[in-house]
Amino acid sequence: MPDFIPIAGFTDDLTAITACIKTVYDNITPAIKSKASKKLNDGFTETEHREIEEFDSEI
Repeated sequence: MPDFIPIAGFTDDLTAITACIKTVYDNITPAIKSKASKKLNDGFTETEHREIEEFDSEI
């Protein structure tokens, strides 16, 4: 749909972005989460890491 049509033109963009985000989210395995967690330990303080874990558990 052309984007010059108010609101309706952006619905196809929103659908595509939503599908991409869902695809990425569905393909994040526990192994990938573990690797990311190890990287976070290297780059963040313990307090920051706990905050990130709390946020992750809410998702």
